[in-house]
Amino acid sequence: MHSSKNIVAAVLLVVGALTIFSCRRDRDDYTPAPLNPSVEFSLRDTLKMDPRYQSLDPELFARYNGKLYSVNSANKTSIRTFISSPNANIPSNESDLSIVFTDSSVAKLYPSIHIMLLKTRLDNLQAEYDLTDKMKVKIETTQRFTDGSVALDFAETALAGTLRVQYDAARKAISGQVINLRMPLEFYTPEDISMISRSANGLAIRAGGSTRTVQLRFNEIKVD
Repeated sequence: MHSSKNIVAAVLLVVGALTIFSCRRDRDDYTPAPLNPSVEFSLRDTLKMDPRYQSLDPELFARYNGKLYSVNSANKTSIRTFISSPNANIPSNESDLSIVFTDSSVAKLYPSIHIMLLKTRLDNLQAEYDLTDKMKVKIETTQRFTDGSVALDFAETALAGTLRVQYDAARKAISGQVINLRMPLEFYTPEDISMISRSANGLAIRAGGSTRTVQLRFNEIKVD
């Protein structure tokens, strides 16, 4: 009888050891699935001129009022992430996480949006950010034109917008959405290729309530 019990105990011990070994081997052999990155990008510019310009400058009013410009693309938007820190070699609580989106779907007309999440690293990334919150977010924008000139705004004011983002630590990748990011606009992208005309007309275009709205959905983007 004791012999039978001893045999059963020995068998159970062997099975347990094999199970533990198998689990450890599975963990050691685990390889994250390869990334399958994808990006959907949408941009819409809506130009509105102050009604006073209809009498003050009819030509300017007719040139810009009611104009629309839109871009829709799939997998034509590059995404770059990086950490900026007071000490470049030592990430700290003062570090900022940057996510830069640049769409290249329309030749020479490349819009870029730089979202900087202040005092943020990958290990304390929130699931959602209000893009109008200047205490947590800074936005910089760039628009290239057909003549090679560039419009820059290093402190853009978001009128609306939400960023949803998540970080997959095992695969070192981010996924998320930029939802209804709306910003003031002071140029008409297809035509305003002259820096002089942009400077002269920009205030009038912006004053009427012209806006750029951006939507983005990105999945499994490798983090630098």
